[in-house]
Amino acid sequence: MAFEQAPLPYDPGALEPHGMSAKTFEYHYGKHHAAYVTNLNNLTKDTELADKSLEEVIQISFKDSAKAGIFNNAAQVWNHTFSGAASLPMEVGYLQVIWRLRSIAI
Repeated sequence: MAFEQAPLPYDPGALEPHGMSAKTFEYHYGKHHAAYVTNLNNLTKDTELADKSLEEVIQISFKDSAKAGIFNNAAQVWNHTFSGAASLPMEVGYLQVIWRLRSIAI
């Protein structure tokens, strides 16, 4: 199971009134966030972590120094997904973030 970048739940230009241009957001999402997903897939390919959920990969790799690169990329994928949802209007983003946090116990 390959990890996938969560689709944007809103238009890249939705944050322009708050100071982030669509071009900046598309770069951040399309290059920066995507790189963490690609790296995580490359690091976990053909390992016992390849079939785990993102949260499981974070939990398993957290205290294992041999898996520091995996932890970093997995945590960044989660962080970027979380912050993307948190950027949504309060009534939508808040509920998604709370639901996501409830499913994690690190």
